[in-house]
Order: sequence, then structure tokens, then C-alpha cells
Amino acid sequence: MRNMLWASALLVALLLGSPAIAAERTVIEWDDLIPAVAAPNPIDEMESRLGLTEADRRISTPRGVVAHGELGAFSGGADVVTDYNGKTVSLSGYVIPLDYTADGVESFMLVPFVGACIHVPPPPPNQLVFVTTKTPFMVDGLFQPFTVTGEFGTATTTTDLAQVGYFMKAEKVVPYR
Repeated sequence: MRNMLWASALLVALLLGSPAIAAERTVIEWDDLIPAVAAPNPIDEMESRLGLTEADRRISTPRGVVAHGELGAFSGGADVVTDYNGKTVSLSGYVIPLDYTADGVESFMLVPFVGACIHVPPPPPNQLVFVTTKTPFMVDGLFQPFTVTGEFGTATTTTDLAQVGYFMKAEKVVPYR
């Protein structure tokens, strides 16, 4: 009986770690959320307008923060990508808590860089994800990155901070590694 339980546990472990099950989850990056036909990246466009060089980017605040000061002048970047609708994806970013209890954060915006939506105008909607989770989690601060895995889709949502182009039902929220 013990050998049968051990064999069953081994089979489950092998199946959970199998490439077939891992293939059901797609790892995406923030650039994947910008349509190929979208206007040029407004952050790159603004940095170009300001005459920032590669050396300026290395010396200044994190990339994009300088450019976001005038981001409102751009209408580009509002289009969304529908390729991931209904799929389970993993995306890493920073958490801006929206709803939380003593047990932790229950809904939040996932953003691509520290401070987005807080100190500067928000990124375009296709660079913001509204996330809900049934399992609250604790956040030590806004500087801690997380990887969120869950069902992904497009949904225009407006919060007090920004207009959001994507939605995710988080199955798992873990610190970024």
C-alpha cells in the first residue's frame, strides 16, 4: 500500500512538472501588450523629443519616469492586444494596491515600473492590468516586484488612478525571482 501511494505521488509530481502542463501557462512581457500597429512607444518618443541620450537614461531616474511627465500629450498606446484573452499567463511587475483588508491585498493594478500611477501621470491603458485575487497577499512596499499568474483578458476599467486596458483573475501572486 505504501509503495502504491509513493508511486501515485511520484506520478502526480511528474505530471505537474511536465512540459505539457507548463505549456498551458504563457509567460508574457509588457512589450507583448502593445499592439504591433500601435503608435510608437510614447516613452521612447518623449525621450527622443527631450533629446535624452543613452547616457542620460543611465544617470537619470528609472527609464520612463522622466518621459511620463508629459505623457498626457500622447494619444498613442491605448490599443490593446487580444491574443491572450482567456489564456493563463504570467506577468511580472509592481503592485499598486486598490482593495485590501487585514489579510492583505485583494485587488490591485499591476504596473511595469516602480511609482507608475503614483507620482507621475499613468502609463497608457495597454501598460496597466487590473488584478483581482481570491487569496489576499501581503505587500511589504511599492518597490517589491511580483509575478502574477492567472486568466488574462482585455477590459476597459477606470480606477481613481488611471484607465486600465487589461484584467487578470490571479490564481497565484508570488514575489518576483
